[in-house]
Amino acid sequence: GLGFQSGSVWFDLSVRNDSARDLLYLSIPVPVLDHLELYERNGESWTVQKSGDLYTREERNDFRNPTFSLSIKPGETRRYLLRIITTSAIPFHAVVSTDLAITAESESEMVWTAGYFGLLTAMILYNLFIYFSIRERSYLAYSVYVILLWMFQACNYGLAAQYILPNHPVIANYAYPILASLLALSTVIFTYTFHNVHVRFLKLRKVFWATGVVCILSIGATFYVQNRFNNALSIAISVLVLYTSVLSLMRGYRPALFFLAAWTGFVILTTLWSLSIRGIIQNFLIFRYAFLVGSATEVVILSLALGDRINLLDSEKRAALAEQIQLKTRLLDAFSRFVPRQFLRSLGKESPEEVNLGDASAAEVTILFSDIRGFTGMSERMNVTENFNFLNSYLKRMEPVIESRGGFVDKYIGDAIMAIFLGNPEHAIHAAEDMMKALEEYNAHRASQNFEPIKIGIGIHRGPVMLGTVGSQKRMDTTVIGDSVNACARIESLTKKIAPVLISEDALAGVSDQIRNKLKRIARVQVRGKTQSLVLYGFA
Repeated sequence: GLGFQSGSVWFDLSVRNDSARDLLYLSIPVPVLDHLELYERNGESWTVQKSGDLYTREERNDFRNPTFSLSIKPGETRRYLLRIITTSAIPFHAVVSTDLAITAESESEMVWTAGYFGLLTAMILYNLFIYFSIRERSYLAYSVYVILLWMFQACNYGLAAQYILPNHPVIANYAYPILASLLALSTVIFTYTFHNVHVRFLKLRKVFWATGVVCILSIGATFYVQNRFNNALSIAISVLVLYTSVLSLMRGYRPALFFLAAWTGFVILTTLWSLSIRGIIQNFLIFRYAFLVGSATEVVILSLALGDRINLLDSEKRAALAEQIQLKTRLLDAFSRFVPRQFLRSLGKESPEEVNLGDASAAEVTILFSDIRGFTGMSERMNVTENFNFLNSYLKRMEPVIESRGGFVDKYIGDAIMAIFLGNPEHAIHAAEDMMKALEEYNAHRASQNFEPIKIGIGIHRGPVMLGTVGSQKRMDTTVIGDSVNACARIESLTKKIAPVLISEDALAGVSDQIRNKLKRIARVQVRGKTQSLVLYGFA
């Protein structure tokens, strides 16, 4: 090929007709050549045929490629002069054939091009559908890329000049380099989006932005410079795309394998096509359609790459969601150590996230208070670490006992325990029995470690309370308030003088005879803050 030429290029052609027909056709298999003139000498004058994509459909023949008719008798040789003026690269390749051969070739090309553009159209519609379904921007970038490829190929293969804009050759001619620039820009954007360059390759991000700006500026370049410049720009972008794909694959990004395979095949086949139309290598049939095959294969493999990318993103989202669920579960477990789940349910809540300041509810509950006798004197004989070790050693034995009987610890107040039972008051009484048994076991353990035994007091009362949240927006706490709470605390304080376990008569409402038979009436007392006296029971 002669590459890009600034002026006219003349070819002196000698054509011999070895067929049985007296009409041949000379075809130049490059649809985007601008202006061609074929001169034939007839005596003292010259006849001229014109073709090229700068002529309207009426001014040239109806073939896709520039084609001229040659009237040569069988066995005769005639001389022709061919003049080409174009901004495209000028090939050194021409085909002479009969009308039947050129018709067959035209039909064959139409099958190829129809299948090719049908495939591109299907991929555009399919990927646009996916984009509008999941709103993943990489599908939009890919769809725009394929749309521009469709339009560019329509110009490149002469379909725009032949069918779409047959009477507007100048527009069709300028559309070719403009679409080339836009296609280059869409390639940069799609690659940038697909590989998440803005996140994964911060240094390359500036290169992509600069390349995108060059693509935009190239649209405004002059038409002659444009074709030459686009060739160089295409090479630079191909290198950038391949380099990014290799780098992404080396960093373990699985979809980059499909992307790299698509672009590698496309670059190789496009290079073979470009070399063949310029006459640098022999123009075999496979090379003639290499651009179509290469771009069609690329489009399909890139669609597979997008699918793999979406699958990877989906798996990453699922993994992130599973991690969030695990974190939330851990947080809920941690929260439940401070706020019992039963307390939340009493407020009509299932999650701490639903709790707001001021949430409250009224309920009839059984309250259990307990504390350690003489704890103040004991704590004075221990240091800070020993105090907390002792308390935790004791409390961790009592809390499971309460929980096993359907209650929950509302709060720890130093050595004291305040527990709530939402169901039958029998559960609180059974819990008191179990706590005393657990205390015996704990004292046996303390004796084995040469520690003195401890004593506890337990008070149980039943009545109406209010459960809710108090505090501020920055610091909230759950609490139980009501006269019943105060009464239970007073009952527990009486265990120092009367009995280790004291149960109010109100807490016996609805309990079984089996429980009542275990108890005996111990005293009637006037509790501070109460107008009526309380009848107290203890274990017989």
